Amino acid sequence: YTYVLDLTPGRDAVMSEFSSDARRNVRKTDDDAYRILETGREEIDDVIDHLSRRHEQQNVTYPITTDYVETLYDRLPDGAVRTSVCQVDGTYATGMITLEDETTVYRWQGGGRPIGDVDVPVNDLLDWRLICDAIDRGRERYDLVGANTPQLCEYKSKFGPELVSYQAAERGTRTMQM
Repeated sequence: YTYVLDLTPGRDAVMSEFSSDARRNVRKTDDDAYRILETGREEIDDVIDHLSRRHEQQNVTYPITTDYVETLYDRLPDGAVRTSVCQVDGTYATGMITLEDETTVYRWQGGGRPIGDVDVPVNDLLDWRLICDAIDRGRERYDLVGANTPQLCEYKSKFGPELVSYQAAERGTRTMQM
């Protein structure tokens, strides 16, 4: 399963589906407390390193490498891979790498627990910014990518998404695997 937000009704309608906590975090956080930047290729390493360290803390292997994401960034059409970061006091706190097609922005990698002692809801703010940017670019959906990870479901569900199933092949013939 995955979680998908319908962006077609616009910002106000999308925001109205958020939990009260998420709405408060977005509306009440002082704009001077953080800065969100779309950085492109430059911050890919910071995001991947952040997630890799977070996975290590949980004794889980993180399979995505900086080289892999940079290759995608270089080979896919402009705008298909985007990197955004949230800074607090001028320092990286969290980041997100999204994938995008004509209709959907996919929240692919990122949103890890903030680095350092951060008293700003950086992930809520970053997701809201990505949602707003997607709406501004005329995208119809924001896919939170995955409702199969229990420790992430509570966070992702606070944006009021629809639970959507998808198909995945886990085993196949030798030809399919190739």
